[in-house]
Amino acid sequence: MSQNTLTFTYKPSAQPGIAMRVTGQSAAAPQQELTVLPEQNYEQALKELDKLIGLEPIKSTIHELAHYTAVQQYRKKQGYKTPSMSMHMAFLGNPGTGKTTVARLLAKLFHRIGILKEEKFREVSRVNLVGNYVGHTAKDTMSVLQEAKGGVLFIDEAYSLIRDNPNDFGMEAVETLLKYMEDHRNDIIVIFAGYREPMIKFLASNPGLVSRIPYQLHFPDYTVEELLLIAGHIAREYDYHVSSGYQKALVNLCFREKQKANFSNARFVRNCIEKSIRKQNVRLAKTTVFRAEELNLLQAEDL
Repeated sequence: MSQNTLTFTYKPSAQPGIAMRVTGQSAAAPQQELTVLPEQNYEQALKELDKLIGLEPIKSTIHELAHYTAVQQYRKKQGYKTPSMSMHMAFLGNPGTGKTTVARLLAKLFHRIGILKEEKFREVSRVNLVGNYVGHTAKDTMSVLQEAKGGVLFIDEAYSLIRDNPNDFGMEAVETLLKYMEDHRNDIIVIFAGYREPMIKFLASNPGLVSRIPYQLHFPDYTVEELLLIAGHIAREYDYHVSSGYQKALVNLCFREKQKANFSNARFVRNCIEKSIRKQNVRLAKTTVFRAEELNLLQAEDL
């Protein structure tokens, strides 16, 4: 007697969703199609993720997590026993590699799957969690957690919570976070983010961190080719396009900058485009006559 099998297909409908086909024990029995979370569609959130440039290892992991949690939610609705899912994460990577963008998409994704009650995203840093006086830190941290409850709490530069100073209150914030993460694992997803090496040291500083953060996502630096695509995308946001000369100059600049520590990736490229727009505006303002198409074109001299 064969066991039931599950296969996944994408529904080609006006409201696409990921469907689950349940095949019965008998080959002659008709197949029954059941939609996972029919009232909430998470495929769109995955499509938004897939539109991001690069980040292929991150996309693969998140697709896996999405399907895993969606099936578990479906099983739960059918009355089956399901494991308690702790979805807390750590994002490790250089600045400008998409950590905050991906975290925002996760808030949308897990809300649509049904893991989170709200499509809520709260971004904080040390200053929002650690007080200056005895008794303030636990209160401040708990206030932030309550505000983020039901959604995603994103802690940027999380390693700054712990300092060598024995009189620092950062560890109190970490302990408060850990207790809340354990007691309310079904009500909130906490994401700790920051540069790779300091984050590794931070996670090793407290055994409770590693045990309560089952997912560590390592964000790679963008390649020069990906940075060029990002530059074009950012330019189009402002109704500009870049000349071939500008592209070549930007490629050479990115090659040089990528050799430096803590290269800021997409953030560096955005700064380049915005600075170039200012330089182009000044250049055109000083020119008595220019062609209409030059108004929206960035040249190598603008970089």
